[in-house]
Amino acid sequence: MNNRNYIIVMFSVCMFVLQTGCLYADSAETREYEIKAAYLYNIMKFVQLPERKGTEGESKKQRIVRVGVTDKNVLMIFQGIIGNKEITQRTGRYRIEVEYVDVKQLADENRKPELDVLFIKDTARYDPRELLGACVKHGILTVGETQGFVESGGIVSFVIIKHKLRFEINVGVAEQAGIKIRSQLLKLAEKVIHKKMLP
Repeated sequence: MNNRNYIIVMFSVCMFVLQTGCLYADSAETREYEIKAAYLYNIMKFVQLPERKGTEGESKKQRIVRVGVTDKNVLMIFQGIIGNKEITQRTGRYRIEVEYVDVKQLADENRKPELDVLFIKDTARYDPRELLGACVKHGILTVGETQGFVESGGIVSFVIIKHKLRFEINVGVAEQAGIKIRSQLLKLAEKVIHKKMLP
C-alpha cells in the first residue's frame, strides 16, 4: 500500500471511530458537521502549530489545543466529536478543547485570544480580511467552508467535490502564521495554493 492510500485509509478509519455514537444524526446538516469535525481532527495530526504564549512551561502531556468555533450549533457538534480527544504529533500528545468564539475579540488589540484553531462557519457575516488577518497575526489555523476561503487568506477550506467532502490548503498564509503543514497532508488536498496575505 503506497503512502497516499495508507493516509486515506487512516482518515477513513479515524472518521468511523470518531463518529461512533453519532451515526444517528437528526439532520443532514448535523451529519455534515460531524464529518467536518472528524476531518479537522485528522488534519490537525499533520499540522505543527506554533507555541502559544504562556504554554512554554506546560509539559507535553498537559498541552491543550484550543479549537474555537464561531457558531453555537456547530460548537455543540464539534464538542461531541472531538472535544477532550487527544492528538499525537511529532512534538507530543495534546488534548483538544472546543469553545465558542465571538470573532469580535480577535480584532481587539487589547485581548489576545488563547486559540490554536478557529473554525469559521460563515465568513459573510464578518470582514474576512480583518478576521483572517488577525488570525495570521496570532498564529491561528483558520478553517472555513465558504467559496474562495483560502484565496481570501484562510488556511484550510472544506469543499464538496462530486458529493464528497474534500479540502483545500493555502500554504502561503500558513507560513505567515508560523504553521507548518506536513507534505502527507498536502498530497491529499484537492488544491494547494501559495498565496500570502498582503499587509
